[in-house]
Amino acid sequence: MSGVAITRLTLKKIKDLEIPIVGLDEQQQVVAELEKQFSRLDEAVANLQRVKANLKRYKASVLKAAVEGRLVETEASIAQREGRTYETGEQLLQSTLEARKAQWVGRGKYKPPEPPQVSDASLPEGWAWATLEQLHLQIADVDHKMPKAQESGIPYISTKDFFGDEGIDFSKAKLISAEDYEGLCRKVKPERGDLLLSRYGTVGEVREVCVDEPFQASYSVAILKPVRGFVPIRFLIAALRSDVVQRQIKRDVRATAQPDLGLAHIRQFVVPVPPMAEQLRILEELDRQLSILRGIETEVENNLIRAQTLRQSTLSKAFLTNQLQGTVT
Repeated sequence: MSGVAITRLTLKKIKDLEIPIVGLDEQQQVVAELEKQFSRLDEAVANLQRVKANLKRYKASVLKAAVEGRLVETEASIAQREGRTYETGEQLLQSTLEARKAQWVGRGKYKPPEPPQVSDASLPEGWAWATLEQLHLQIADVDHKMPKAQESGIPYISTKDFFGDEGIDFSKAKLISAEDYEGLCRKVKPERGDLLLSRYGTVGEVREVCVDEPFQASYSVAILKPVRGFVPIRFLIAALRSDVVQRQIKRDVRATAQPDLGLAHIRQFVVPVPPMAEQLRILEELDRQLSILRGIETEVENNLIRAQTLRQSTLSKAFLTNQLQGTVT
């Protein structure tokens, strides 16, 4: 092949490619053996793909159980058994709202967020519903005018830079000037501990900001700034990834050429708020189960890679054996 940005193979070089040729009977034997081995390999790959799909469904069911109060024993049940009182989710929510107001300094006139409008109020005892706006200081995106790309500068990520379940690839992100970065940050500035929610194109992906280096997110991403020190970030992430919020996303996304989720809808999404002690137990059990799932997922991916390698090695054995004499173009 030749070329740098786009590689190519000319027709003349294709015509000049050499392949080994043997007698027709041996060719038929080779093909029959390849079909037999590839049939077994295809069956194994199909089984691995089924396992992969089942793992995805199981992960969704674990998240659903976590935010519906079915993953661990509830704090209300434990407190009743032990004959003690406990801080309810409603009390935790009130403390969060007080902290939200206290942390509002420098953001202009404070306006209390509207309480959630929940028609289905079924929650475990001691839990409460809250809107995302109640649990966050700010939910915003940057101006929709696209900044000019630079050869060097500050990363300007979009949903295309999300990878896996947790990752953000800053190395391949578009780069913008410091001046454009400062201008975009006047509206909202992503910082460590913030959440990123994809809202345009690929909708509903969640990432936690775990870096201190400056970057900005395009308008395809909503930036959520949680009230610090109350509902744990990891519980918010679990809620956003669970069916509880994903159903709300599917309900409110605008189905155009590129699916678009409005910020007003995001602010009014409702999430459950369990007692803090229960949240910590939920997160501990969630970590345990998801860790097991990640281990199985890694093994499945490794086996899929091995299957592809085995396919190539089988073809190599078939066409690079000493019994195959002569070549033709």
